[in-house]
Amino acid sequence: MEAYRTVKITIASAEVFMRRSDIRVYAMAYMDDDPEKKRLTHEERGLNPEWRTTMGFEVRETMLRRNQLIIKLRRKRSLVSDKTIGKVRINRNDLVNNANENQAFYYDVYKDRLLSSPKRRGWLIVSFRLGEVCYHRVPNRVVGFVKGVAKFGFKTLFGFDFPSSSG
Repeated sequence: MEAYRTVKITIASAEVFMRRSDIRVYAMAYMDDDPEKKRLTHEERGLNPEWRTTMGFEVRETMLRRNQLIIKLRRKRSLVSDKTIGKVRINRNDLVNNANENQAFYYDVYKDRLLSSPKRRGWLIVSFRLGEVCYHRVPNRVVGFVKGVAKFGFKTLFGFDFPSSSG
């Protein structure tokens, strides 16, 4: 069994430093080890969007100490693909140490490109909480495979013998 924790993130609001005020902005959040599991807020029109959206991520306890939470502010465009306004990286120390305090944190939003200037693009208000530790079972096919290897050995399962390291 593996230990998991639920990280609940509330993205409250943002302020975007841009000249155009008729943009539609949304936030996309994910953990850096699993970018396929992205969570999105709804679109909000203007430079000061307020979402107050809560989203949850289930993270392995061992990976919680290594990961970063990444939140991208994106601009919705109709004809071409959406454009990233900026990015916030919340490191693991903030997630673990400040997670159960009932307060919101302000994070600066920066453009995340190698050649761009490190100019601040806005700020984001985020709060987060850690859930209790829960345990999940390993899927049965993995357990069955390990039992088969233990019972019959590698030779019968794969058709060849692995060389021994004893020399």
